Amino acid sequence: MAQITAGRPSATEIKFAVTMPSKVTQFLIVTPIMSIEETLMNLCESWQIQDASAYALSDMETTFYITETNRSKLRNGSVLTLSESPKKAVQKMINRLNGDDQERREALQQLASKAMDITFVEHFIEQKGVELLLTFLESGKMQGNVLAYSLTAIFEIMEHGLVPWSTLSTGFISQVTEHVKKTKAPQDATVTQKSLSLLELAVLNSQTLYTIVANNILFDDLIPHLSRGSEIQQCSIALMNALFLGAPPERKKRFEDSLSSKDVRIAILEKVIRCQPSGGEMLHQIYVFQQLTFNLLEKKLNTPVAANTDQFEQQLDHVDELMKIAFGNSTDSKKSSMSASKKLGFQDCANPINDFLVAPPGVLALNCMYYFATIHTGNYTRIVLENSCRGDAHECPFGKTGIALTNLLCSILHVGEMPDDSCHTYHPMFFACDNAFEEFFCICIQLLNKTWRDMRATVDDLDKVLSVVKEQIEYALKEKPSAIENFKTKLTALNYNEIQKRRQQERSIKEEIDSQAAPVVELRNKIRPEIIDLIKQQRFKYLMQGTKVPGIKANTQFFCRLSPNQKYVQYATVADDKNINDHEDWQSIEIREISTLVAGADMKIKKGKLGFGIQCNERTAAIEIYVPHIHALDMWWDGINALRGQEMTSEQTKSDLKTLLGMEMKLRLLDTANIKIPAESPPIPPPPSNYDFYYV
Repeated sequence: MAQITAGRPSATEIKFAVTMPSKVTQFLIVTPIMSIEETLMNLCESWQIQDASAYALSDMETTFYITETNRSKLRNGSVLTLSESPKKAVQKMINRLNGDDQERREALQQLASKAMDITFVEHFIEQKGVELLLTFLESGKMQGNVLAYSLTAIFEIMEHGLVPWSTLSTGFISQVTEHVKKTKAPQDATVTQKSLSLLELAVLNSQTLYTIVANNILFDDLIPHLSRGSEIQQCSIALMNALFLGAPPERKKRFEDSLSSKDVRIAILEKVIRCQPSGGEMLHQIYVFQQLTFNLLEKKLNTPVAANTDQFEQQLDHVDELMKIAFGNSTDSKKSSMSASKKLGFQDCANPINDFLVAPPGVLALNCMYYFATIHTGNYTRIVLENSCRGDAHECPFGKTGIALTNLLCSILHVGEMPDDSCHTYHPMFFACDNAFEEFFCICIQLLNKTWRDMRATVDDLDKVLSVVKEQIEYALKEKPSAIENFKTKLTALNYNEIQKRRQQERSIKEEIDSQAAPVVELRNKIRPEIIDLIKQQRFKYLMQGTKVPGIKANTQFFCRLSPNQKYVQYATVADDKNINDHEDWQSIEIREISTLVAGADMKIKKGKLGFGIQCNERTAAIEIYVPHIHALDMWWDGINALRGQEMTSEQTKSDLKTLLGMEMKLRLLDTANIKIPAESPPIPPPPSNYDFYYV
């Protein structure tokens, strides 16, 4: 094959090669104004081919035809081939389909591949190829590889959306369902896979065909396929999802029972999830299945407790049972019942059932709280007694927090939301547990109580506690625990202090990322001179206030300061009882005469003293200035350097600059909270054509 070099084509042209048996490879350049037809005609002319309409360009790797519709997929360096036109290829294929068994077999094998090309399919439909293919399929005589090729071809053709689903007869779809149900003597894997995929498309696109499939296929028919290859597993779960999503109201209950079936859940867990599934589509189908399972909670979530329902008496009994388990039979009287309701944290102490009138979370919250009290009685009573021992201000109200937590958990699991087409995240632990949501609630209500204690929260802090609990749960779920106990273990490590650390880390990371954005860097560079000038002024004020250290002689002190006009460094030794301002015998060093500052390590300073030297010229010794501590040394060093027009280099200046610049940046960026800062500054628009502004 000829090699080509893409070079540096302009953004408006594509360079590629075209090959053809017995012809010299051509290197072509196509610009946007040149049509594919014009390019083809030029190519045929250069190769001296008479009838250009009998040929077409196709990609050498995919064999797909290149048309005006898909020309955007051409890339520099592509290698195309000049092949027969799709119309001519379809004519040949239909002739072979009408030939003997061997020709038909070869034609169907080729069609299975060609059907992925929409250009070829358009001509195949135009020449009545679909009707011919369905005739073969509906005959029921196809078997083995021939059946696999035929089902693959019809699936690819239908997936393009060019053929109405009414074209497929109910008899044909019934035949396809039989291919799926033959589990005792399994069909060829391709036959099973394409049958499952075709049925999935059928139930999602045709209500008539949905009815045929739903009448013939049960979830139990699909469970055996979960033990086969990953592609068949994926198609089986996808068909389950499609059957549920397309179910009309009268069939909804049946498929809700199938979706929540323990046999189906365990089969997916053991045959699929524990085998570490991979591939985006497989993960997506598992996610969709789980999301649909979560959505089964939506009815209870949005159903408030109501006196006119059959379950009302049972719901009243559940509320009474919550109080009896917590406080025993001492709740029989009305007064003691109200007291128990208050201790449990219900808002309506006289009639706590009214707390569940609001939906969401409605009946679901009551069911979860009742499940916790009856199944995990020890943990329930422990929480109630623990809160009874706290002061009223810090008591964690079980009733109120249980209702709020149910809402939070449904929000985390997106209960009631349709599956996201781009999501692949699922939680294995919910497949591994009976009554998964209720068990999830039981662990999280204990977590909430512990976090409440760690935060020393009051009732007014409920929203703050819930925000921390939400982070704890989401962090634990991100690690995809395989069982509910693993989830509980992960939560143990995610205490309140850990969440605080993670919040700080995330905040620091975000600030670091934001600080690298071009607009932020530009703003920081603009502010920096202002902050440096502010530090200079602070240094000058410090120097003018002066610094003193004990003098060499007893009852004396050494005092050094900057003159009020900032032109001289003044120093003197004075008596302790003498007012500095009254002292007249000052020695001065003019700032402009200073040639060098000498660091303490480079000058002979008495042991235990901190200081620096000021040297006015090379021939005179440095004048030693002593300071009481390192902070004063940094202030003097920076101050004199700033007065001399030099850079301030001390660690104190670096610290001050970082602190002040950081604070100023945060203040300037307050209005951009929750707004993503672009990586680059927006372009400055061109000036107006005139400046004749209109003022009202």
